[in-house]
Amino acid sequence: MINNKIRAAGNISKNHIVSILAVLLLAVSFTRAQAFEVKFKVSGGINLFSLTMVNSVFESWQEYQIKDAEAHAQWNYLSGKMDPIHRGTDFEGEIIATFHPRFSIGFGIGYIYGDKAQEKTEFYIEKIVGTFIYVKPTVVTAVPLTLSGYFHFFPGKLFDVYIKAGTGYAWSKYVSREGYKRTDLQNFSYDDYNSATGRSLIFQGGLGILFNLQSNLGFFIEAGGRWAKIKGFEEENKDEETGRLYFFEEYNDELDLWQAKIQVRTELPSGDDIRNAEEAVIDFSGMAVRVGVAVRF
Repeated sequence: MINNKIRAAGNISKNHIVSILAVLLLAVSFTRAQAFEVKFKVSGGINLFSLTMVNSVFESWQEYQIKDAEAHAQWNYLSGKMDPIHRGTDFEGEIIATFHPRFSIGFGIGYIYGDKAQEKTEFYIEKIVGTFIYVKPTVVTAVPLTLSGYFHFFPGKLFDVYIKAGTGYAWSKYVSREGYKRTDLQNFSYDDYNSATGRSLIFQGGLGILFNLQSNLGFFIEAGGRWAKIKGFEEENKDEETGRLYFFEEYNDELDLWQAKIQVRTELPSGDDIRNAEEAVIDFSGMAVRVGVAVRF
């Protein structure tokens, strides 16, 4: 069941995607009827984002693993490092309707992906009964639907320099689990699993240059920034309890450690051993650089 949910991490809001595609087709029909130029852009590249809360959890989990091994006289921390997620992949498809040589409107759909693969989260702890591997794989995805305005500085036959700015709505998926196994065994046992979907408004802008290779084909490079703090995450935890995704710090008195966590809970965590509890925010804000092709209809 857990693996099925992991595989579904990117399947976000199919109805909304169908709706936006319908709008795009209407836009194409309208612009053709008015004899305006229509372009379709598709691109991919690298996205640099913040993910502040997620990375705080990684740092804290690493500290817990090391301190927990040190607290047991007959245990030995062997190796392991939990690097933050600051880079992911970014894809976008966009239909652009040009109403004036210097002004255009774009309707876009994108896909943002970031992960910490299981093999990159392995911590090796030697115990009396053998050596154990502890893991914490995590996946974050987002599907933004956007409306942008374009201003073209040098619309020409050879190249086009432009800026764009706009807003939209993004649906995001967060999936994380924790597991362990002894090195001589094949399968991991996962004792913590959290999966949730959220959505929020986003804002973005960028600067690009389009090189016209042919009358109906171009190549472009685009760099931009995005403000996308996604919240309102809801779904089920490992106990199949429906709740919201919260960020909080929980005190471990044996290790004298405030450990940051992101978990689905039925209510906001509270108590003497809890601090900084709030709804989790998966922050995709940052910069992106993409390259792609543009086709004129």
